[in-house]
Amino acid sequence: MSIKHTKITIKNQPRILIIGAGPSGIGAAWNLKRRKYANWSLFEQNAYPGGLSASFRDKRGFTWDLGGHVLFTRHSTFRRFLADIPHGGLNRLQRNAWIYTNPIWVPYPLQNNIHFLPWSDYQRCLRSLQNRTLKTNRPAHFLDLLISRFGSEMAQRYLIPLNRKMWSWPLSNLSVDWVEPRISPLRPSDLNIHTKSRIRNRQWGGNHDFAYPMRGGIGQIFQAAARQLDERINYRLRVGMIQPKNKTVIFTNGRREKYDELIYTGDIRDFSKMLSESRREIVQASRNLKSNALFVLGLGLKNGRSDARTWMYFPTNDMPFFRVTHLSNYSANNIPPGGAQNGFSSWLLEIRANPKTERQKNAILRDSLKGLVSCGLIRDQDKANMVSIFTCMSPTSYPLPTLDRDRHLATIQNYLKKYQIHSLGRFGAFQYEQGNMDDCFMQGFEAVDQIFNS
Repeated sequence: MSIKHTKITIKNQPRILIIGAGPSGIGAAWNLKRRKYANWSLFEQNAYPGGLSASFRDKRGFTWDLGGHVLFTRHSTFRRFLADIPHGGLNRLQRNAWIYTNPIWVPYPLQNNIHFLPWSDYQRCLRSLQNRTLKTNRPAHFLDLLISRFGSEMAQRYLIPLNRKMWSWPLSNLSVDWVEPRISPLRPSDLNIHTKSRIRNRQWGGNHDFAYPMRGGIGQIFQAAARQLDERINYRLRVGMIQPKNKTVIFTNGRREKYDELIYTGDIRDFSKMLSESRREIVQASRNLKSNALFVLGLGLKNGRSDARTWMYFPTNDMPFFRVTHLSNYSANNIPPGGAQNGFSSWLLEIRANPKTERQKNAILRDSLKGLVSCGLIRDQDKANMVSIFTCMSPTSYPLPTLDRDRHLATIQNYLKKYQIHSLGRFGAFQYEQGNMDDCFMQGFEAVDQIFNS
Protein backbone atom coordinates (compact mmCIF):
# COMPACT_ATOMS: atom_id res chain seq x y z
CA MET A 1 0.00 0.00 0.00
CA SER A 2 1.48 3.35 -1.01
CA ILE A 3 1.47 6.11 1.57
CA LYS A 4 -0.19 9.31 0.42
CA HIS A 5 0.80 12.58 2.04
CA THR A 6 -0.82 15.94 1.55
CA LYS A 7 1.46 17.96 -0.67
CA ILE A 8 2.37 21.13 1.16
CA THR A 9 2.09 24.31 -0.86
CA ILE A 10 1.59 27.97 0.00
CA LYS A 11 -2.10 27.73 -0.94
CA ASN A 12 -2.75 24.38 0.75
CA GLN A 13 -1.27 24.24 4.24
CA PRO A 14 -2.22 20.96 5.96
CA ARG A 15 -2.70 20.91 9.71
CA ILE A 16 0.34 19.51 11.57
CA LEU A 17 -0.04 18.48 15.20
CA ILE A 18 2.90 17.73 17.48
CA ILE A 19 2.38 15.72 20.65
CA GLY A 20 5.09 16.26 23.28
CA ALA A 21 7.46 19.16 24.02
CA GLY A 22 10.54 17.06 24.67
CA PRO A 23 13.60 17.19 22.39
CA SER A 24 11.79 15.58 19.43
CA GLY A 25 8.73 17.79 19.65
CA ILE A 26 10.89 20.89 20.03
CA GLY A 27 12.95 19.76 17.03
CA ALA A 28 9.84 19.49 14.85
CA ALA A 29 8.48 22.81 16.12
CA TRP A 30 11.80 24.56 15.55
CA ASN A 31 11.87 23.43 11.93
CA LEU A 32 8.30 24.64 11.37
CA LYS A 33 9.18 27.99 12.92
CA ARG A 34 12.30 28.19 10.77
CA ARG A 35 10.15 27.57 7.67
CA LYS A 36 7.66 30.24 8.83
CA TYR A 37 4.92 27.67 8.49
CA ALA A 38 1.64 28.71 10.10
CA ASN A 39 -0.75 25.77 10.42
CA TRP A 40 0.60 23.79 13.35
CA SER A 41 0.27 23.40 17.13
CA LEU A 42 2.14 21.54 19.85
CA PHE A 43 0.48 19.85 22.83
CA GLU A 44 2.28 18.85 26.03
CA GLN A 45 0.80 16.89 28.94
CA ASN A 46 3.06 18.53 31.55
CA ALA A 47 3.17 22.17 32.64
CA TYR A 48 6.73 22.50 31.31
CA PRO A 49 8.79 21.48 28.25
CA GLY A 50 11.76 19.12 28.06
CA GLY A 51 10.27 15.69 28.77
CA LEU A 52 12.98 13.46 30.26
CA SER A 53 15.43 16.31 29.61
CA ALA A 54 13.69 18.75 31.96
CA SER A 55 15.36 20.25 35.05
CA PHE A 56 14.02 21.47 38.36
CA ARG A 57 15.24 23.96 40.96
CA ASP A 58 14.36 23.16 44.56
CA LYS A 59 13.64 25.52 47.47
CA ARG A 60 17.23 25.39 48.70
CA GLY A 61 18.59 26.62 45.36
CA PHE A 62 19.86 23.31 43.92
CA THR A 63 19.12 22.49 40.26
CA TRP A 64 18.44 18.86 39.36
CA ASP A 65 18.31 17.00 36.06
CA LEU A 66 16.39 13.76 35.54
CA GLY A 67 19.54 11.81 34.75
CA GLY A 68 23.16 12.24 33.74
CA HIS A 69 22.61 14.53 30.75
CA VAL A 70 25.27 16.50 28.84
CA LEU A 71 25.39 18.22 25.45
CA PHE A 72 27.45 16.81 22.59
CA THR A 73 26.52 16.19 18.99
CA ARG A 74 27.63 15.16 15.55
CA HIS A 75 24.70 17.05 13.97
CA SER A 76 25.43 20.49 12.50
CA THR A 77 21.70 21.32 12.63
CA PHE A 78 21.61 20.76 16.38
CA ARG A 79 24.72 22.93 16.81
CA ARG A 80 22.98 25.73 14.89
CA PHE A 81 19.92 25.29 17.11
CA LEU A 82 22.09 25.67 20.23
CA ALA A 83 23.68 28.78 18.75
CA ASP A 84 20.29 30.34 17.94
CA ILE A 85 18.42 29.91 21.23
CA PRO A 86 18.90 32.35 24.17
CA HIS A 87 19.98 29.74 26.71
CA GLY A 88 22.22 32.09 28.69
CA GLY A 89 25.54 30.51 27.79
CA LEU A 90 27.21 27.12 27.94
CA ASN A 91 30.09 25.80 29.99
CA ARG A 92 32.59 23.74 28.00
CA LEU A 93 33.92 20.76 29.91
CA GLN A 94 36.05 17.66 29.45
CA ARG A 95 34.84 14.27 30.54
CA ASN A 96 36.59 13.04 33.68
CA ALA A 97 34.76 9.75 34.17
CA TRP A 98 35.86 6.78 36.28
CA ILE A 99 34.77 3.27 37.24
CA TYR A 100 34.92 2.13 40.86
CA THR A 101 36.13 -1.48 41.08
CA ASN A 102 36.44 -1.54 44.91
CA PRO A 103 38.87 -0.35 46.05
CA ILE A 104 40.50 0.81 42.81
CA TRP A 105 39.30 3.66 40.62
CA VAL A 106 39.89 3.06 36.88
CA PRO A 107 39.42 5.71 34.17
CA TYR A 108 36.50 5.22 31.81
CA PRO A 109 36.38 3.31 29.48
CA LEU A 110 37.81 0.49 31.60
CA GLN A 111 38.78 -1.65 28.62
CA ASN A 112 41.17 1.09 27.46
CA ASN A 113 42.70 1.59 30.92
CA ILE A 114 43.20 -1.86 32.43
CA HIS A 115 46.76 -0.85 33.37
CA PHE A 116 45.17 1.01 36.31
CA LEU A 117 44.03 -2.31 37.80
CA PRO A 118 46.11 -4.10 40.44
CA TRP A 119 48.92 -6.12 38.85
CA SER A 120 47.30 -9.52 39.36
CA ASP A 121 43.95 -8.35 37.93
CA TYR A 122 45.72 -6.69 35.02
CA GLN A 123 47.59 -9.90 34.24
CA ARG A 124 44.43 -12.01 34.36
CA CYS A 125 42.61 -9.63 32.03
CA LEU A 126 45.58 -9.54 29.67
CA ARG A 127 45.86 -13.36 29.50
CA SER A 128 42.13 -13.65 28.94
CA LEU A 129 42.30 -11.14 26.12
CA GLN A 130 45.20 -12.94 24.49
CA ASN A 131 43.39 -16.29 24.72
CA ARG A 132 39.96 -15.12 23.61
CA THR A 133 38.43 -16.38 20.42
CA LEU A 134 37.67 -13.46 18.17
CA LYS A 135 34.53 -14.22 16.22
CA THR A 136 34.44 -13.47 12.54
CA ASN A 137 30.67 -13.79 12.46
CA ARG A 138 28.21 -11.49 14.17
CA PRO A 139 27.81 -12.10 17.93
CA ALA A 140 24.45 -13.67 18.76
CA HIS A 141 23.67 -11.17 21.53
CA PHE A 142 25.23 -8.54 23.79
CA LEU A 143 26.54 -11.02 26.36
CA ASP A 144 28.25 -12.96 23.59
CA LEU A 145 29.84 -9.75 22.30
CA LEU A 146 31.24 -8.72 25.71
CA ILE A 147 32.96 -12.08 26.24
CA SER A 148 34.27 -12.51 22.70
CA ARG A 149 35.51 -8.94 22.33
CA PHE A 150 36.97 -8.27 25.78
CA GLY A 151 37.79 -11.74 27.10
CA SER A 152 36.01 -13.66 29.82
CA GLU A 153 38.01 -12.17 32.71
CA MET A 154 37.31 -8.51 31.99
CA ALA A 155 33.76 -9.29 30.94
CA GLN A 156 32.85 -11.42 33.96
CA ARG A 157 34.55 -9.24 36.57
CA TYR A 158 33.63 -5.77 35.35
CA LEU A 159 31.70 -5.28 32.11
CA ILE A 160 28.93 -7.83 32.62
CA PRO A 161 28.15 -6.74 36.21
CA LEU A 162 28.03 -3.08 35.17
CA ASN A 163 25.79 -3.72 32.19
CA ARG A 164 23.49 -6.02 34.14
CA LYS A 165 23.10 -3.21 36.65
CA MET A 166 22.52 -0.55 33.99
CA TRP A 167 20.11 -2.52 31.82
CA SER A 168 18.37 -4.59 34.52
CA TRP A 169 17.63 -7.12 31.80
CA PRO A 170 19.25 -10.40 30.65
CA LEU A 171 22.18 -9.40 28.45
CA SER A 172 21.65 -12.54 26.36
CA ASN A 173 18.33 -11.01 25.23
CA LEU A 174 19.84 -7.72 24.06
CA SER A 175 20.96 -7.26 20.47
CA VAL A 176 24.30 -5.81 19.35
CA ASP A 177 22.87 -3.30 16.85
CA TRP A 178 23.39 -0.36 19.20
CA VAL A 179 26.93 -1.21 20.36
CA GLU A 180 29.36 0.40 17.92
CA PRO A 181 28.84 4.09 18.78
CA ARG A 182 28.30 3.34 22.47
CA ILE A 183 31.10 1.00 23.61
CA SER A 184 34.77 1.70 23.04
CA PRO A 185 36.63 -0.96 21.05
CA LEU A 186 40.05 -2.33 22.01
CA ARG A 187 43.26 -1.46 20.20
CA PRO A 188 46.46 -3.51 20.58
CA SER A 189 48.19 -0.42 21.98
CA ASP A 190 45.67 -0.34 24.83
CA LEU A 191 47.05 -3.62 26.15
CA ASN A 192 50.81 -3.16 25.91
CA ILE A 193 51.14 -0.76 28.81
CA HIS A 194 53.02 -1.58 31.98
CA THR A 195 50.77 -1.43 35.02
CA LYS A 196 53.01 1.16 36.71
CA SER A 197 52.14 3.59 33.97
CA ARG A 198 49.24 5.63 35.32
CA ILE A 199 48.67 7.67 32.17
CA ARG A 200 45.05 7.67 31.08
CA ASN A 201 44.57 6.18 27.67
CA ARG A 202 42.83 7.88 24.77
CA GLN A 203 39.64 9.83 25.38
CA TRP A 204 37.15 7.78 23.39
CA GLY A 205 33.63 8.77 22.37
CA GLY A 206 31.67 11.80 21.33
CA ASN A 207 31.12 13.00 24.88
CA HIS A 208 34.80 13.31 25.84
CA ASP A 209 34.22 17.04 25.33
CA PHE A 210 30.77 18.31 26.22
CA ALA A 211 28.76 21.39 27.05
CA TYR A 212 26.30 22.17 29.80
CA PRO A 213 24.09 25.24 30.39
CA MET A 214 25.48 27.84 32.77
CA ARG A 215 22.05 28.23 34.36
CA GLY A 216 18.89 26.17 34.65
CA GLY A 217 20.33 22.68 34.18
CA ILE A 218 20.06 20.70 30.98
CA GLY A 219 16.37 21.62 30.77
CA GLN A 220 17.34 25.25 30.13
CA ILE A 221 17.93 24.31 26.48
CA PHE A 222 14.31 23.33 25.92
CA GLN A 223 12.91 26.03 28.21
CA ALA A 224 14.73 28.63 26.10
CA ALA A 225 13.47 27.11 22.85
CA ALA A 226 9.92 26.80 24.17
CA ARG A 227 9.87 30.50 25.06
CA GLN A 228 10.38 31.21 21.36
CA LEU A 229 7.39 28.98 20.57
CA ASP A 230 5.06 29.85 23.45
CA GLU A 231 2.13 30.95 21.33
CA ARG A 232 2.10 27.49 19.71
CA ILE A 233 2.53 25.28 22.80
CA ASN A 234 -0.53 24.10 24.71
CA TYR A 235 0.40 22.72 28.14
CA ARG A 236 -1.44 20.36 30.50
CA LEU A 237 -3.20 18.49 27.70
CA ARG A 238 -2.96 14.69 27.70
CA VAL A 239 -3.98 12.57 24.72
CA GLY A 240 -6.87 10.23 25.48
CA MET A 241 -7.69 8.82 22.04
CA ILE A 242 -6.45 8.99 18.46
CA GLN A 243 -8.82 8.29 15.57
CA PRO A 244 -6.50 7.47 12.64
CA LYS A 245 -9.21 7.20 9.98
CA ASN A 246 -10.82 10.50 10.99
CA LYS A 247 -7.42 12.05 11.70
CA THR A 248 -8.55 13.37 15.05
CA VAL A 249 -6.83 13.62 18.44
CA ILE A 250 -9.14 13.65 21.47
CA PHE A 251 -7.63 14.91 24.72
CA THR A 252 -8.69 13.70 28.15
CA ASN A 253 -10.49 17.01 28.80
CA GLY A 254 -12.68 16.44 25.73
CA ARG A 255 -10.87 18.82 23.39
CA ARG A 256 -10.65 17.61 19.78
CA GLU A 257 -8.04 18.52 17.22
CA LYS A 258 -8.04 17.52 13.55
CA TYR A 259 -4.78 16.91 11.76
CA ASP A 260 -3.37 16.04 8.36
CA GLU A 261 0.03 15.02 9.72
CA LEU A 262 0.59 13.91 13.33
CA ILE A 263 4.05 13.96 14.94
CA TYR A 264 3.82 11.88 18.11
CA THR A 265 6.76 11.86 20.53
CA GLY A 266 5.35 9.90 23.46
CA ASP A 267 5.70 6.17 24.08
CA ILE A 268 4.84 4.17 20.96
CA ARG A 269 3.38 1.44 23.17
CA ASP A 270 0.59 3.81 24.21
CA PHE A 271 -1.01 3.40 20.80
CA SER A 272 -2.26 0.01 21.98
CA LYS A 273 -4.55 1.93 24.36
CA MET A 274 -5.11 5.20 22.44
CA LEU A 275 -6.27 3.97 19.03
CA SER A 276 -10.03 4.27 18.59
CA GLU A 277 -10.15 0.83 17.03
CA SER A 278 -8.34 -1.82 19.05
CA ARG A 279 -5.97 -3.86 16.92
CA ARG A 280 -4.67 -7.15 18.25
CA GLU A 281 -1.35 -6.96 16.42
CA ILE A 282 -0.61 -3.50 17.86
CA VAL A 283 -1.47 -4.65 21.38
CA GLN A 284 0.72 -7.73 21.10
CA ALA A 285 3.66 -5.88 19.54
CA SER A 286 3.47 -3.23 22.26
CA ARG A 287 3.63 -5.86 24.99
CA ASN A 288 6.85 -7.19 23.47
CA LEU A 289 8.64 -3.83 23.53
CA LYS A 290 10.50 -3.64 26.83
CA SER A 291 11.96 -0.81 28.89
CA ASN A 292 13.47 -0.31 32.32
CA ALA A 293 12.69 2.21 35.05
CA LEU A 294 14.93 4.72 36.81
CA PHE A 295 14.98 6.20 40.29
CA VAL A 296 16.94 9.44 40.50
CA LEU A 297 18.27 10.55 43.86
CA GLY A 298 19.81 14.01 44.18
CA LEU A 299 21.82 14.91 47.28
CA GLY A 300 22.72 18.50 48.10
CA LEU A 301 25.50 18.64 50.69
CA LYS A 302 27.28 21.40 52.53
CA ASN A 303 30.84 20.20 52.87
CA GLY A 304 34.33 21.31 52.03
CA ARG A 305 35.29 18.47 49.71
CA SER A 306 36.23 19.04 46.09
CA ASP A 307 36.34 16.38 43.41
CA ALA A 308 37.18 17.06 39.77
CA ARG A 309 35.41 14.01 38.38
CA THR A 310 32.34 14.47 36.18
CA TRP A 311 30.61 11.11 36.52
CA MET A 312 31.41 7.64 37.84
CA TYR A 313 30.17 4.07 37.24
CA PHE A 314 29.68 1.40 39.89
CA PRO A 315 29.54 -2.26 38.71
CA THR A 316 29.41 -3.89 42.15
CA ASN A 317 26.20 -4.90 43.90
CA ASP A 318 27.22 -3.35 47.21
CA MET A 319 26.38 0.05 45.70
CA PRO A 320 22.68 0.63 44.92
CA PHE A 321 23.50 3.13 42.15
CA PHE A 322 25.07 2.37 38.77
CA ARG A 323 26.13 5.94 38.01
CA VAL A 324 26.85 9.07 40.04
CA THR A 325 27.14 12.52 38.45
CA HIS A 326 28.94 15.33 40.28
CA LEU A 327 26.37 17.84 39.10
CA SER A 328 27.85 20.87 40.82
CA ASN A 329 30.98 20.42 38.68
CA TYR A 330 28.92 21.14 35.56
CA SER A 331 27.87 24.60 36.67
CA ALA A 332 28.32 26.69 39.81
CA ASN A 333 24.68 27.69 39.37
CA ASN A 334 23.51 24.13 40.05
CA ILE A 335 24.05 24.89 43.74
CA PRO A 336 22.86 27.83 45.89
CA PRO A 337 24.38 31.28 45.27
CA GLY A 338 27.89 31.42 46.64
CA GLY A 339 27.69 27.66 47.02
CA ALA A 340 31.23 26.82 45.95
CA GLN A 341 32.72 29.26 48.47
CA ASN A 342 30.37 27.96 51.16
CA GLY A 343 31.28 24.34 50.44
CA PHE A 344 28.08 23.18 48.73
CA SER A 345 28.11 20.25 46.30
CA SER A 346 25.44 18.25 44.51
CA TRP A 347 25.44 14.61 43.50
CA LEU A 348 22.96 12.89 41.18
CA LEU A 349 22.60 9.13 41.69
CA GLU A 350 20.94 6.86 39.12
CA ILE A 351 19.39 3.66 40.46
CA ARG A 352 17.50 1.00 38.56
CA ALA A 353 13.94 0.92 39.84
CA ASN A 354 11.40 -1.83 40.40
CA PRO A 355 7.79 -1.90 41.70
CA LYS A 356 9.05 -1.78 45.31
CA THR A 357 11.30 1.26 44.88
CA GLU A 358 8.76 3.88 45.97
CA ARG A 359 8.24 2.05 49.27
CA GLN A 360 11.99 1.65 49.82
CA LYS A 361 13.14 5.28 49.47
CA ASN A 362 14.46 5.55 53.03
CA ALA A 363 16.46 2.34 52.68
CA ILE A 364 17.80 3.48 49.28
CA LEU A 365 18.89 6.82 50.78
CA ARG A 366 20.61 5.07 53.70
CA ASP A 367 22.40 2.57 51.46
CA SER A 368 23.35 5.27 48.95
CA LEU A 369 24.96 7.45 51.61
CA LYS A 370 26.81 4.42 52.93
CA GLY A 371 28.05 3.65 49.43
CA LEU A 372 29.21 7.22 48.79
CA VAL A 373 31.20 7.12 52.02
CA SER A 374 32.71 3.70 51.36
CA CYS A 375 34.05 4.72 47.94
CA GLY A 376 35.36 8.02 49.30
CA LEU A 377 33.17 10.49 47.44
CA ILE A 378 31.93 11.92 50.73
CA ARG A 379 32.98 11.57 54.38
CA ASP A 380 30.88 9.99 57.09
CA GLN A 381 30.45 13.35 58.83
CA ASP A 382 29.10 14.87 55.60
CA LYS A 383 25.87 12.93 56.02
CA ALA A 384 24.89 15.37 58.78
CA ASN A 385 25.37 18.25 56.31
CA MET A 386 22.76 17.07 53.79
CA VAL A 387 20.62 20.12 53.07
CA SER A 388 18.62 18.98 50.04
CA ILE A 389 17.16 15.69 48.80
CA PHE A 390 15.63 15.37 45.33
CA THR A 391 13.86 12.23 44.13
CA CYS A 392 12.21 11.36 40.85
CA MET A 393 10.77 8.07 39.67
CA SER A 394 10.77 7.57 35.90
CA PRO A 395 8.78 4.48 34.86
CA THR A 396 10.50 4.55 31.46
CA SER A 397 14.24 5.14 31.21
CA TYR A 398 15.92 3.04 28.48
CA PRO A 399 14.01 1.52 25.55
CA LEU A 400 15.63 -1.91 25.53
CA PRO A 401 17.23 -3.16 22.27
CA THR A 402 15.90 -6.70 22.68
CA LEU A 403 16.57 -9.33 20.04
CA ASP A 404 13.02 -9.13 18.66
CA ARG A 405 12.55 -5.37 19.03
CA ASP A 406 12.75 -4.42 15.36
CA ARG A 407 10.11 -6.94 14.31
CA HIS A 408 7.60 -5.63 16.82
CA LEU A 409 8.46 -2.01 16.06
CA ALA A 410 7.83 -2.57 12.37
CA THR A 411 4.35 -3.93 13.10
CA ILE A 412 3.35 -0.72 14.85
CA GLN A 413 5.21 1.77 12.66
CA ASN A 414 3.90 0.30 9.41
CA TYR A 415 0.33 0.71 10.63
CA LEU A 416 0.88 4.29 11.83
CA LYS A 417 2.52 5.41 8.60
CA LYS A 418 -0.62 4.52 6.66
CA TYR A 419 -2.38 7.31 8.52
CA GLN A 420 0.34 9.97 8.45
CA ILE A 421 1.33 9.36 12.07
CA HIS A 422 5.05 9.86 12.70
CA SER A 423 6.05 8.19 15.98
CA LEU A 424 9.52 9.32 16.98
CA GLY A 425 11.76 10.28 19.89
CA ARG A 426 13.38 8.23 22.64
CA PHE A 427 10.28 6.12 23.21
CA GLY A 428 8.31 7.07 20.12
CA ALA A 429 10.93 5.48 17.85
CA PHE A 430 11.93 3.12 20.66
CA GLN A 431 15.54 2.89 19.54
CA TYR A 432 18.08 3.25 22.32
CA GLU A 433 20.84 3.82 19.80
CA GLN A 434 19.04 6.98 18.57
CA GLY A 435 17.91 8.14 22.01
CA ASN A 436 20.34 10.93 22.87
CA MET A 437 18.94 14.45 23.10
CA ASP A 438 20.48 15.58 19.83
CA ASP A 439 19.30 12.45 18.01
CA CYS A 440 15.77 12.95 19.29
CA PHE A 441 15.82 16.62 18.28
CA MET A 442 16.93 15.60 14.80
CA GLN A 443 14.18 13.00 14.48
CA GLY A 444 11.59 15.74 14.97
CA PHE A 445 13.41 18.19 12.73
CA GLU A 446 13.79 15.64 9.94
CA ALA A 447 10.18 14.47 10.22
CA VAL A 448 9.12 17.95 9.17
CA ASP A 449 11.57 17.84 6.25
CA GLN A 450 10.02 14.53 5.17
CA ILE A 451 6.51 15.95 5.35
CA PHE A 452 7.47 18.93 3.20
CA ASN A 453 9.40 16.82 0.68
CA SER A 454 6.87 14.01 0.29
